[in-house]
Amino acid sequence: MLKTTVGLTAGLILGSLWYISPIFKPFPEPTGKYAVGTTVMELTDINSKEIYSENSDENRNLVVRFFYPSLPSSDQKKYPYLGNKMPYYQKFVASYYQVPEFIAKLFLRGIGTHSFINAPLAHEQGSYPVVLFSHGLLGLPSDTSLTILENLASHGYIIVAIDHSYLNALTLFADGKVTSSLKLSEQFNKMSQKEQKKFQTKAIDVYKADMKFVIDELAKINEDPASIFYQCINLQQIAAMGHSAGGTASIEFCRNDNRCKAAIDLDGWYDQAIGQEPINKP
Repeated sequence: MLKTTVGLTAGLILGSLWYISPIFKPFPEPTGKYAVGTTVMELTDINSKEIYSENSDENRNLVVRFFYPSLPSSDQKKYPYLGNKMPYYQKFVASYYQVPEFIAKLFLRGIGTHSFINAPLAHEQGSYPVVLFSHGLLGLPSDTSLTILENLASHGYIIVAIDHSYLNALTLFADGKVTSSLKLSEQFNKMSQKEQKKFQTKAIDVYKADMKFVIDELAKINEDPASIFYQCINLQQIAAMGHSAGGTASIEFCRNDNRCKAAIDLDGWYDQAIGQEPINKP
């Protein structure tokens, strides 16, 4: 009888976890007509030094992950959630929530996506509009917002998800270098409210500079015959989108850069960094 009760209790607990947690369920299918491809690039801004690094000679380096309209393919491999970042992310989650690492590995394993790695770009349209995406300040990297990014791509957008180095929990470079916001987070938590606002404002300026640089690079990528995006990036239709600080930065970037035609703000309102005049854009 006791074993039966314990078994039923365990079953109810696991069932409840499955119901409330997306970890145990697949990500929702994109709702657009296109399949989704994904690829990653590293971009170096040789005109900008990395202000958050201990190495004063380091240039600003960014990792950007693209999600884009592609053709259905049976021989393309699907991108596992967070890709090569997952082992690092598991360690981060274990440390952040102070749980054994095996628990993080148990819950964060084998998570699939609907994106195909390096899939060919669909050429149904001559070119596709662009949406830049930025994560929140000192939070999770941009590609953790996978469901939003895949769904937009399936409707005919090239999504450029920017990891703002040192300003999110985990940015992984191809050479194995990892940058993290943990040190900055510890410093931030010890700041006064005035100091925190100053830090936030400076970080949003960095986000905006990153957005500008990425658009400059997109123009070069668009003219590179070796790129899968060759002459398929519509540089006349660019929107900036972000969560929290990324949303605030999107508004302010769009206010000041005429190449940005629309801003999408997800729960971002840093009043000390938001202009008071209307943006006059969608």
